[in-house]
Amino acid sequence: MHCGSRQEVRPVELDPGLHGGHPAGGLAGGEAGSAMGGRALPGEGTDKGTGRMQAQRLVAEVRRLRQREEVWECSGRAARWWITPPGKLPRRPSVILIVAAHSGRVVRVEFDDDPPPAPRPTGFALPPPVPTPEQVFAQLLQAMRRPASGAGSPRRPALVYLDRPELAEALAPGLGELEVRCRCRRTLPALEAAMRQLEARHDRRGPIPGLLTLPGVTVPLVARLCELAAEYYRQAPWHYLTDREPFEVRYPPDGPARYAIVMGSGGQVFGLAVYDELEHMRMLLASPESEALWRAFTHPMLFFDRPIAMAFDDLELMERHGLALAGPRAYPVFGRTTREGTILAPRASDVFWMEGALAGLLSFVRDHMRIQGISIHPARLTLPVETLGGEKQVYLRVPVE
Repeated sequence: MHCGSRQEVRPVELDPGLHGGHPAGGLAGGEAGSAMGGRALPGEGTDKGTGRMQAQRLVAEVRRLRQREEVWECSGRAARWWITPPGKLPRRPSVILIVAAHSGRVVRVEFDDDPPPAPRPTGFALPPPVPTPEQVFAQLLQAMRRPASGAGSPRRPALVYLDRPELAEALAPGLGELEVRCRCRRTLPALEAAMRQLEARHDRRGPIPGLLTLPGVTVPLVARLCELAAEYYRQAPWHYLTDREPFEVRYPPDGPARYAIVMGSGGQVFGLAVYDELEHMRMLLASPESEALWRAFTHPMLFFDRPIAMAFDDLELMERHGLALAGPRAYPVFGRTTREGTILAPRASDVFWMEGALAGLLSFVRDHMRIQGISIHPARLTLPVETLGGEKQVYLRVPVE
């Protein structure tokens, strides 16, 4: 899960394979808001009567277009790439995409690279803002009036598929006036294929596998890991533990030893580094600036950062299910270092191990840790921990001799 800041990515003309589009700097609803009976939107006349008349003329114009037995797929969502304007927090632009289902041609695409700010998380992850029904309806009208270059002549489709039930419900009356049916369908294959091309153009990181791609990893397990990570972040063990107090952790107690170091005492990267071999940990601690050593071994880790550091699959899973989150800089990234100096998805065994190990470390810090002067009191404990599979045990020894 490679992380780091990136240069701002601005909307550009679509790949020729997408048959053109309409990139823009906003998603104004225009007169379409009045056509739907919605609130005033950017671009709508301040006089309600004038705005309503303009909306009625626009709808009448579109209604006169010939209708084809054609199916369109439409989605308004937060894009799966980041823009990083100077002096501002990274954010995901909004995108409205409309695709002809049979041909796969993009009928219209519209970006907003300055969407409303994402809500501040308060104990759990929250989804980012998405285009409103008024904005989506406005783009559907424009797609019918002025299709993208190469997408055919102005026309009305017979049916529009949308991927959110609340969006289909909101757009049904307005589209009904145009004699266009709309339905919700969770899977929009033609649209998703076009969206992947957009993402490939804009996301310089490339696709990063999420935790659910690992064998045996489930949504409840990811939810449990987020709970443990949020509690770990709130306990902030880096305030009193450093790399001078590495832990030996065995989970289960008769399993192989792994060696864990609390990260964060230096105030830069916060989390937990785990080493499969004691000698690897000692070599890295003895020469922390050695790039050759860091590239010689791979090891699992948990670190906390802003959402830009996460795989989109994991981020959207947290947002969709409202999983535990300790703060806006505390998005948990579970990964494994690579010999190329990046962080990618962990192994499935790393994820299952982390569930027990984190629970054991939290129990030790909360209930058993004693400080002597500036050092931790030596301890060897076998602790009961709750996991998704029931009560298990974790063996801890600190410090490692």
